[in-house]
Amino acid sequence: MRAEGETIRQVDYSEGLQVGYRCYQAQGEQPLFAFGHGLSYTDFALFGLKVSASGDSGDDGLTVRFRVTNSGKRTGTEVPQVYLELPRSAGEPAPRLVAWERVTLQAGQSRTVTVHLSAREIAERHLTQYWDSARDEWRTPSGTFTAHVGASSHTTRAREITLGRP
Repeated sequence: MRAEGETIRQVDYSEGLQVGYRCYQAQGEQPLFAFGHGLSYTDFALFGLKVSASGDSGDDGLTVRFRVTNSGKRTGTEVPQVYLELPRSAGEPAPRLVAWERVTLQAGQSRTVTVHLSAREIAERHLTQYWDSARDEWRTPSGTFTAHVGASSHTTRAREITLGRP
């Protein structure tokens, strides 16, 4: 409860969706430690990114596959992150984090990582949608989506994919 005569403090946030790693990307800034950056005693390489719009289970989800290699001299753990960028027509800032996978590898070891987002998960989490405040509803933009995979928000490789109707 508010004490008599106490005023309510109002804070206006004018940055909209450009907060955290999205702000840095929108401004073209490179932070010292990007979102998702981890420290390790070894090095990792991510390559061979493949994205498909239909999962192995045939549920019209999204499947992202890539290889992770421990290119260092000791065992270590990497947490590759999957980001999804909506088509430009959505007017959304930087790609959004949609999944990640923790991978522990011995020196020189490689592993193929498969991240599957089911159609249900995509719908429930609004991963391919944006909020249209003028219409007061979630909207799915048409066009080309881009999947990004990397060790942080600033070290990603990308593949374009068309989801839904082109």
